Amino acid sequence: MKVVSRNVDLPISKIYPHPDNPRKDVGDVSELAESIKANGIFQNLTVVGGGKGAPTADDYTVIIGHRRLSAAKQAGLKQVPCMVVELDEREQAATMLLENMQRSDLTIYEQAQGFQMMLDLGETQDGIAEKTGFSKSTIRHRLKLLELDQEELRKAQERQATFSDYIELERIKDPKSRNEALKQVGTSNFKWTVDRLVRAENAEANAKATIALLDSKFKHIAFDKRFSYRQISSMPISSKNIEENRKTVEELIDKNAKYYTLSSDVYEFAWAYIYADAKMLTEEEKAAEAALKEKENRRVECVNKISKLEEQAAELRKAFVKKYANREHIEVITRAFLTEPNLDDICYSDVADMLYLNEQYEKFEDLQSFLNCKEYRECVKKHPESVMLTMLCTIYEGAYWTTLHDYYGSYRHNTRLENWYALLTRIGYKMSSDERKLLSGTHECFGGERNE
Repeated sequence: MKVVSRNVDLPISKIYPHPDNPRKDVGDVSELAESIKANGIFQNLTVVGGGKGAPTADDYTVIIGHRRLSAAKQAGLKQVPCMVVELDEREQAATMLLENMQRSDLTIYEQAQGFQMMLDLGETQDGIAEKTGFSKSTIRHRLKLLELDQEELRKAQERQATFSDYIELERIKDPKSRNEALKQVGTSNFKWTVDRLVRAENAEANAKATIALLDSKFKHIAFDKRFSYRQISSMPISSKNIEENRKTVEELIDKNAKYYTLSSDVYEFAWAYIYADAKMLTEEEKAAEAALKEKENRRVECVNKISKLEEQAAELRKAFVKKYANREHIEVITRAFLTEPNLDDICYSDVADMLYLNEQYEKFEDLQSFLNCKEYRECVKKHPESVMLTMLCTIYEGAYWTTLHDYYGSYRHNTRLENWYALLTRIGYKMSSDERKLLSGTHECFGGERNE
């Protein structure tokens, strides 16, 4: 920055705000205007000759001092003290951005716009980091905000969204899906929605990779033609990664598999059915086999869908327990712990994992040596409520204890899970609408049919 003049009084009529100032609204300047009217301006405005905001080359554009300029106009001043400098467009953008950030005058979205403006002027993220003092990861996170729907972002800010909420959104790759989750920021459905959309994206990626693998090894057949062949296996195409499915495919080739078809074009719930050449059947046998397989396919699809929702709900509950540390509810947790009849079912390896203890517990010969572990005892001393809640979690979240469906995909009331949710909600857990519907049996996923 080259200083042309450090202290010069310029006509206020010849000074204009910079159109690219990151701070879009200077706010209420009435109090500042009264101070200026009584005492004058103590700090010079920084301006450039001409510039993007000036209508002619003889006018000036403000770089630092937009609020002072607005207040001076409101106070009725005819001239204001200025420092005239020479800055190129990129330097002007960086100076305005840094000035506002140092004063904490910018919203995170205005910061993002400022970063983008610097990029548009040819600056790099490394250069922005060097000039503003922000880390590259912070700059990258801010820029991601520009991909969001601005009206929904405004509503999210009104719901007191945090920056960690916006970082959580970055788990979702598709912009359309990200904006869908943005609508839930600040509500109890937010984490559920993000998790659901991430699962859907991962399912689609796994499914596409698996379909490409199947196409390279087998011949695709139409779903309604599958009964002309002999089914030898089935596999989910979305829930397992491509390496697991590759191993399965190689094993099927050894069993003379030659054909495949898909149960659905909805990736998240689709299964691949693998076939070999068919044995000779009568028409009556073919019809009976087809009806039986169709019924089994519906059952498997229904159960698979419910299981995915149950797994998602379980992960949210466990995530809440892992982060829990609040002595306000220690009495509630202690009472639940002391009255739990299944304390012998505590899984201490899971307790150590959820409390983020080190791997030493694997070396202990017995339970007592684990309980005497220094890290464990320190954790009990600092957060006994968290330890007890974690132990309860390993009991309640045990195999099949949180299941809400039977073999056929029909709803099955689970009093134990109901009690677990009652405890969690009492100490701050927020149930999503899907979790409430699952627990009550009103979720649309239930609807399995029993075999006669």
